[in-house]
Amino acid sequence: MSNIEELQKEENIIFEVEEVPLEDLILLGDDKLINISITYPYEDKNKMIHNVTTKAKIKQLTLKELRNVDFENINLNTMVTILNKALFRQDETPFGKELILDLPIGVSAAITKQILEISGVNTDKMGF
Repeated sequence: MSNIEELQKEENIIFEVEEVPLEDLILLGDDKLINISITYPYEDKNKMIHNVTTKAKIKQLTLKELRNVDFENINLNTMVTILNKALFRQDETPFGKELILDLPIGVSAAITKQILEISGVNTDKMGF
């Protein structure tokens, strides 16, 4: 996956994240969940395209959780690993790998980028 930003633009994704001060994330620990809202185009069974808005929650990841991630080469397997650790439903239960694999690739990329950013990772040099 060389340029995730292009995928996001191709899929016309609008991404909103609840703003949380860095100090709050540190003080609240790595279990603080942040609300996100993602709007993206969806083609229904009648070939009609609609904008769909979905909500989820994400959490920051720690060095312990990301120690085996190659930040210079974020690929699909790495995105699935990150999402599996940090993406939650509105009821705060994990999404799970099965549902993550069904997400549109641009949505997966956008969420992965946000998780890394709230975890303190500079994604500017990663092709995001």
